[in-house]
Amino acid sequence: MFILSGELVIILRTNNFTIHNRYIKSMRFAVLLILIVAGIIPLILFNLVYVSSTKSQLIDKRIELLSKQCTVLKNSIISKGDVNNLDYEITSLYDSRIVVIDKSYKVAWDSYQIDRSKYCISKAVINAFNGSDLKNYDSDYELVEFVVGMTASEEDKPSAVLYVTYSVKDIQTSVNQLMINGNIMISLFSVLIVIFAIIVAERFVKPLKRIEDGIELATVGVFDRTIKESSFSETKNIADAFNGLVAKLDEYENSRQEFVSNVSHELKTPITSIKVLADAIVSREDAPVELYKEFMSDIVSEIDRENDIINDLLTLVRMDRNATALNMEKVSINDLIDLILKRIHPIAESKNIEVVYESLREVYADVDEKKLTMAITNLVENAVKYNVDDGWVRISLNSDSKYFYVRVEDSGIGIAKEDYDKIFERFYRVDKARSRETGGTGLGLSITKNIILMHKGNIKVSSEEGHGTTFAVRIPLVYTPPEDAERQK
Repeated sequence: MFILSGELVIILRTNNFTIHNRYIKSMRFAVLLILIVAGIIPLILFNLVYVSSTKSQLIDKRIELLSKQCTVLKNSIISKGDVNNLDYEITSLYDSRIVVIDKSYKVAWDSYQIDRSKYCISKAVINAFNGSDLKNYDSDYELVEFVVGMTASEEDKPSAVLYVTYSVKDIQTSVNQLMINGNIMISLFSVLIVIFAIIVAERFVKPLKRIEDGIELATVGVFDRTIKESSFSETKNIADAFNGLVAKLDEYENSRQEFVSNVSHELKTPITSIKVLADAIVSREDAPVELYKEFMSDIVSEIDRENDIINDLLTLVRMDRNATALNMEKVSINDLIDLILKRIHPIAESKNIEVVYESLREVYADVDEKKLTMAITNLVENAVKYNVDDGWVRISLNSDSKYFYVRVEDSGIGIAKEDYDKIFERFYRVDKARSRETGGTGLGLSITKNIILMHKGNIKVSSEEGHGTTFAVRIPLVYTPPEDAERQK
């Protein structure tokens, strides 16, 4: 993948790993709002409940006190005997309006001198004459009302009704002052809560800001920075995932740079050889025809080699850009390998290498015939090219209910264990001198692995220097497209 690291940087910038500055601001605002709402609303509710409860308690206590005063007043009036000639001093002892109503429902006494001699017929008065006293709080006018019957003895019916109203506006004034004090306290606490919320919100989004800064560095190609984050388990997981991604990006970037360097070198080498050969011909005007033919033959070989490299590079590029562009069809793997061996046979014969093919059963599978032929051809061709004279190559084909297996073994030069992971890299050669002799481009195994992976298969290698190499390929018999596989999940 020539531009894999660049593609991943774009993905990093545009897909789910991106933490936009706007998103961080939104999170900061959300945390601020939650903390402020969670802190201030309970204070407001508490203040309202506390004030309301306090008012109720004060009114209940005032009613209890006024009820006692009303009883004392009633007894005082009864002791006077004549409700029509009450002393003003008696009624003025109480901060209230006192109305006495006689049996004819006529107002016999009014401390305010407003309704005297008028009639007062109301449900409360009638009930009081019938023995049902009234004790009521009127919240609209902030008044406490007492309507009680007056009688000389408990056996007698009330001869008059005492109607007393007390103002409790002073309680409301106290409650209002309490509300003001509560609001002042809420304001002070709100300021503290907002300051606390800002501190907490900044601490909450600070890890995300550090992660965003790390991503910004990665988007401009700086992959050697890691994010150390342990504030919250979630941000730690994000940071660990990001560090792993950046490590892969760094690895891909190094691989890309090395690949570009290798491509430049590999393409330059044949051109250099061609130039040297051409200069040698030009500098020798009297060169014999045989020398011209030899040099031209070498030039043609170098051009062919350059062409092979370019073709292999184009193959890799096509596979990178069209990883899912497979022309799948049901193919006989037995016939496919037979055809490959017919093509390889002349090369093996020239080196006196015995090629043995063992087919354990008939195998039909969904594959891209052209691409799979290229992959297996590379394996068999390498087994022949990098073999010893009079050596052998064994190919076996087998299958089970899900996969088919191809093994390619040889008696060749082998591969060191430390090179196992590198042999599938582009332009990597175990024996560079031998590769040039055999005309290899260093791209064959990389192409092979890509093709096998495109088929949802895998490839493994086992080898020992000087004792041959074995490649084991496993590919599903039935190919499942990526979208179908995702749907099945």
